[in-house]
Amino acid sequence: MNRLIVCLAVAGLLIAPAVMKAQTGTATISGAITDPTGAAIADATVRVRNVNTGIERVVKTNQQGLYVVDRLLPGEYEIIVEKPGFKRFARREVVLQIDQRARHDIALEIGAVQEVIEVTAGAAQFLKPESSELSQVIEEDTVEELPLNGRNTFELIALNSGVGTTTNSFFKGIGIDLSLNGQRPSTNNFLIGGMDNIEFISNAPNNTVQPDAVAEFNVLTNNFSAEYGRAVGGVVNLQMRSGTNEFHGTLFEFLRNDVLDATDFFTNKAGEKKNPFRFNQFGGTLGGPIVKNRTFFFAGYQGTWIVTSNTALLSVPPLAWRSGDFSSLLADGIQIYDPTTVVGTIGIFPIRAAFPGNIIPAASQNPVGRAILDLYPAPNRPGTFQNYVTPLGSETKTSDIDVKVDHKFTDNHFIAGRMNLTDFKLEQDSFFGDIGGGGSFPKQLTDNLNLGLTYTSILSPSVLNEFRFGYLRRKNDVISSGFGQNLNEQLGIPGLNVSEETSGLAWICPIGFDCL
Repeated sequence: MNRLIVCLAVAGLLIAPAVMKAQTGTATISGAITDPTGAAIADATVRVRNVNTGIERVVKTNQQGLYVVDRLLPGEYEIIVEKPGFKRFARREVVLQIDQRARHDIALEIGAVQEVIEVTAGAAQFLKPESSELSQVIEEDTVEELPLNGRNTFELIALNSGVGTTTNSFFKGIGIDLSLNGQRPSTNNFLIGGMDNIEFISNAPNNTVQPDAVAEFNVLTNNFSAEYGRAVGGVVNLQMRSGTNEFHGTLFEFLRNDVLDATDFFTNKAGEKKNPFRFNQFGGTLGGPIVKNRTFFFAGYQGTWIVTSNTALLSVPPLAWRSGDFSSLLADGIQIYDPTTVVGTIGIFPIRAAFPGNIIPAASQNPVGRAILDLYPAPNRPGTFQNYVTPLGSETKTSDIDVKVDHKFTDNHFIAGRMNLTDFKLEQDSFFGDIGGGGSFPKQLTDNLNLGLTYTSILSPSVLNEFRFGYLRRKNDVISSGFGQNLNEQLGIPGLNVSEETSGLAWICPIGFDCL
């Protein structure tokens, strides 16, 4: 199955500073600059500087003393305000979260510009007086420090109230099903940097982002604004990390191997070997400057290799039954009748002749049906129910690659591009070997790609233009047992294997036995 989805969104926004609103994936700082009497100060210079990258945004207050600086990535900032005749004001440690609209009103004191007043803002503001939306931000520290078995970032969404999770068994390697506010998992919307990250079959996340590549993400559960749209359940808006002026990197390895595990009591007692289990998760990240204060990169890789084995109890036809000998059923009072005969009637119902000894002669057996039964392996346990035991092994390999590049052309023109790639491979044993069984698909290949590009231009203090380009690709190949072989034709069932896509064996399910 191949799905190619191209999404192109172009937004030209004419925004007055006094009514500026937050945009998805970024944050906004706004406020009023006043003198000691509370009067507005017009034409004051407001500088907002990212502490980690050194990128600075400069705006002027309007006639009402209002200022707005938007399209800010989550992180730590400092606000510096200058106006001739007033002391220079600096507010440090201003922490912004994703989709936050932070208000910082500042009162300047009369004095020389060379005099500086410094204030520490501290933690991010949690109250949102200008919005009625219900949301919770999962911060970078939480993503980094909480133990997360399997390192699936989306599992942290369960930290929010009103969220239920179930394993997404079909879209392996992509994530989990999330129910927000009791709604169906298919009613949620997933975003990366404000752009779609959903595949349009089940509305599940198209790509995961490894925890070390996540700056933070916001989970909106109710009353979110129209800019998100479409979602009845909830919105998950994730922001990737960006590089900074310093190089930072991580390396990790998580290992579990059955060689290091003790054999449990029951396995020891039965004299059996442990089932193989090998879990290996490894990777790393690296971020830093390409050109300081201008161009930055961040890249991360996470590989997850899992080998497991389980024991399956299956039901297959006994050997005697395959040759038409059902004499063992006579002890239970079960008689087999010849459906091609009529020896009398009871009302409108015919009476059939019984097969002598409950044995169907070879001449009365359908050769196709006999060939189908012979595809089953011989029982290796007594009885007619769960009379076949077999080990079922599986091996999965998942690779997550996340890359982001940020560049500042000028103080008013910025571009950011990212790539998220999720590659998943599954190989597993079929119930009955090469012939298949259980409707099995021994090989599954998933290759999901998400590209995003954002170009922001500040054309004037009141005019801002943003161009966004998003590209989604989902490729999911499910390969059945016997792929490429005309097994139905070989059995004598014509008209089914008409192409390579319809090759293999049809799903055949005799009553009381596991399917081929």
